[in-house]
Amino acid sequence: MKGQFYIIGALLLIMLFFVGLPRPNQLTTEAFNDLPYFASNLKAEYPRAMSLGLNQSDYMNTMMNFTNFANRVLEERSINYEALWIATENVSGTTLNVSAGGILSTNTTISLNASGTTATLMLASNATNSTTISNPGAEFNFSFSFLGENESVTWPRDKANLFVFINLTRSGSSAITNVTA
Repeated sequence: MKGQFYIIGALLLIMLFFVGLPRPNQLTTEAFNDLPYFASNLKAEYPRAMSLGLNQSDYMNTMMNFTNFANRVLEERSINYEALWIATENVSGTTLNVSAGGILSTNTTISLNASGTTATLMLASNATNSTTISNPGAEFNFSFSFLGENESVTWPRDKANLFVFINLTRSGSSAITNVTA
């Protein structure tokens, strides 16, 4: 009789052991679109990168370094990233330096118009280019077109200005945003 209790007790302990084992939980996943969050973060960070570059007197390299860094981070998350930035800086009195750079899928021609003075920038993907515009006025209307996009802003001549076009895409979803600073 004692042996039967030991056997029943052992079976109960074995059953408790197997009942207490953790079972792998099934992960439930749902579609989540994080592209607007990445776009919002880039929208906040591009002006900071420009400010850092101006403080280091090398904003073109700083902007391209940030653009390449963002591209690497987004590629890790399977996000296709296209960015084009256009910056202006007063270099002497009435002469305005206009620089552009970015990561684009194709070589791009950027048409610039600063209060009637026109210029054209040829921009290869993952490269920079710059030109100068003379006598744009103390506050000038600046319009530019690229990749079928047309943008127009009013900027002061004596301040560094920035425009960024950001296009993020991943498997059918996209987020497009512009930054003006």
